[in-house]
Amino acid sequence: MAGSPTIGTVEGPPAGHYWNTTLQYHSTLEYVKSPPSTYQQPATDLIGSLQAIQDVIDSDGFENEYQFEAALQSLLYSTHDAHVSFVAGVLSSFSFGSLNGLTSVSVDGVAPPKVYFTDDLLLNQTDPNTSWEPSAVALINGTNVYEYLTRFAALNSFGTLEPNADWNSLFESPVLDILDQFSVWGGDTTFYPGDVFNYTFENGTELQDEFLAVYDDSGPTGPLETGGDFYNFFVLGFYPASYDTSVSSNATDNATCQNFTSWGNSTQSTAYPDPNIVQADLGCSGYVTGYFLNDSDVAVLSLPTFWAVDNAIQTYSDAVQDFIDGAQAAGKTKIVIDLQSNGGGDVLLVSYRDLRAPRVLLVKLTCMIFSYAYTVFKQFFTSIDPYAGSFRRA
Repeated sequence: MAGSPTIGTVEGPPAGHYWNTTLQYHSTLEYVKSPPSTYQQPATDLIGSLQAIQDVIDSDGFENEYQFEAALQSLLYSTHDAHVSFVAGVLSSFSFGSLNGLTSVSVDGVAPPKVYFTDDLLLNQTDPNTSWEPSAVALINGTNVYEYLTRFAALNSFGTLEPNADWNSLFESPVLDILDQFSVWGGDTTFYPGDVFNYTFENGTELQDEFLAVYDDSGPTGPLETGGDFYNFFVLGFYPASYDTSVSSNATDNATCQNFTSWGNSTQSTAYPDPNIVQADLGCSGYVTGYFLNDSDVAVLSLPTFWAVDNAIQTYSDAVQDFIDGAQAAGKTKIVIDLQSNGGGDVLLVSYRDLRAPRVLLVKLTCMIFSYAYTVFKQFFTSIDPYAGSFRRA
């Protein structure tokens, strides 16, 4: 950035003091410090590590804001708790990713999965060539691909309880496509991994790649022309002196969104079949779809998120109820609830309507998510109140 930076200041306690105070109330402090033998992630002493960061601050050990934020963010990631969130200043402005998205897949469903370029797999499906087969990645920067990606996932994954979930977060997924989100490797990397790195494939070919920056702030910033402007806006929250609010106030108000009747008709994903049930505004604020399998007594309800705002709060419940009514009318007796990559939502969106549901013989919950799950649970099991217990520290 050109120009000499002018750095602003704000009054208040240091960030370390804020986090020391806040985390005293975190309900799993002792569990993550001394976890049970079944816990699959490394133990972490949050309070002790915060003090270690404070000691570095007191001794002027951090050379810049990035080093401080990276140390704090890395510590908070070690909780493996999506509700311990730090929207940092410098780190909040950009994430990073490769243009070559990755997929881990078994070629026959029996052999252990290997890591491929997603585009290679898609090309092989859509335009098969008998003289060419996708080659799996063997090495990244000369390191075994599994070792490299395991370490990479452990550093950059957020809120995942198990290492296998860390691993899965690296890869492309149709659910991420319809939610318009990045995989960790494809654009949601927090810590910049370096300018250039190299793939070596099993067939011996090599490819040099680089991570690109993804700008994460969609709001108006004003002209950020110097390093000082950048610091003042993203760290301190100050707009540049030349910022004109009248110019930017309506810049994003006129964004349009196209509604679809099927994910297959959208640009997000072609992995889903045409649904029988669709939430209103699919592709904009709607994400719920339902499928009645042919020649089967099974129906599938896809819930990629429990997040909804404004009118989507009602249309979410309406779509679930339409699915229940439709499944019952179609004679379906087994329900599969698909929660792939569902990261949760708003805990207060709970409905206790008196709703009738078909007898559910099979409910496959891929993860335990709260929030709108209360609503959906009550719609299926009308006579049971969902248990909403939680831990509190005082």
